[in-house]
Amino acid sequence: MTEASVTQWNSEGHAVEGVDWEEQSYLEGCAYAREQARRRLKALDDELLGCKPEGLRVEGFRERTLVTRFGEVMVRRRMYSDGKTGVKPACQSTDEEAPSTRHR
Repeated sequence: MTEASVTQWNSEGHAVEGVDWEEQSYLEGCAYAREQARRRLKALDDELLGCKPEGLRVEGFRERTLVTRFGEVMVRRRMYSDGKTGVKPACQSTDEEAPSTRHR
């Protein structure tokens, strides 16, 4: 069986030769999975905003990089404050939803 190669384009728009179709498919799948993870975690954060307890206000965002089996995923979470105990996430569910991830 011969190894078929495809042309891959780098971020500057230049062709990178010698990438086999299986590797290219894997890279595309990982990119898709990272985007889906970003969307799902954003949806969870949006959901938390919709059901935040009275008295909490959004103070800003915190960015984190989650290390996953399909690559690093940058996420933003809203940070809340009650005016008394300081700024913190509304709850930890977005982190707990992905127990196999490590934070960086």
